[in-house]
Amino acid sequence: PYVIPLKDDVAKMRQHGLEALKSFGASSEEEEAFGALCDACKPGVGRAARVRHVAALARLLRTAAAGGAHGAGVLVPLLDLSRRLAAAKALGGSEAGAHEALELLLDAALSSGLGSDIGGASAPPTHCMLALQFLANCFAQPLLGEALLPTVGQALRTQAWGALWVADWPPPYPGKGPQAAAAAVLLNASVALRSARWRAEHEGLLAAGVDALRRAPGNEHLSLAVGNLLAVGGSQEDGKRVLQAQPLPPLRALAGAIFRGDLDGPDGCAFPSAWQPASSSKPGDRGGGQGDGEQRRPPRGPIPQRHRRRGGG
Repeated sequence: PYVIPLKDDVAKMRQHGLEALKSFGASSEEEEAFGALCDACKPGVGRAARVRHVAALARLLRTAAAGGAHGAGVLVPLLDLSRRLAAAKALGGSEAGAHEALELLLDAALSSGLGSDIGGASAPPTHCMLALQFLANCFAQPLLGEALLPTVGQALRTQAWGALWVADWPPPYPGKGPQAAAAAVLLNASVALRSARWRAEHEGLLAAGVDALRRAPGNEHLSLAVGNLLAVGGSQEDGKRVLQAQPLPPLRALAGAIFRGDLDGPDGCAFPSAWQPASSSKPGDRGGGQGDGEQRRPPRGPIPQRHRRRGGG
């Protein structure tokens, strides 16, 4: 999976976060949890975050999101910390309740970043970008790729996702920011879907990918995501819609092959030997060529004496 690169230095994030928590009125236990999670993000630590600290972070996100303008200032360091924890693979460890704490944190982060319309006062572009980066980096967790597909499907059905691709982002967001984070989510979801047994979200992912590709046909991550989804199971109509988006040349070649049906033969299907044509020679023709020689049963050796019939007849 693609992990969004982040800066290794967490000192500045820790300082701003503790200052925001103090102004927000957080308790000493919550400040302690924030500091411990910042230490888990440091490079080379290799230690999973404590379950109680992750649960405290999820509660802080819920409280800050419900606090309106008063809690908007603390949401940025909390979401930033969440995405850094996912990138460092510090979530979902072997401790009891680790996966449940990760579910709480993921739900709280997406609710605060995608809970309302993009551009509104309660969901600025920064919150949306950080929440989607957190979701994209969660695919780096071992054995979580397939389990995250329903969460991605729910994110695609929010109003915020639809407004994401039609919004005119102010600087410094053009070419990056929320749209780049959403493309990373689609890319990681498409990679997980290729080896997943549960593919109910394939249709929704492909539709969302093609719609996004119409808005940003030059985005490499979107092209890779749509290509993976077409390879998993794309129809001729899907290939036509991708061609209409005028994608990059590699994706254009794949979509064109699917639209023309070039992948419906032996090379594009399972069990290619089953597609070998039958021999055109007649069964009684003894002048057959190489094809008849391949189908003729090889000569058998002499029957052993003990298996021969005795007594005549």
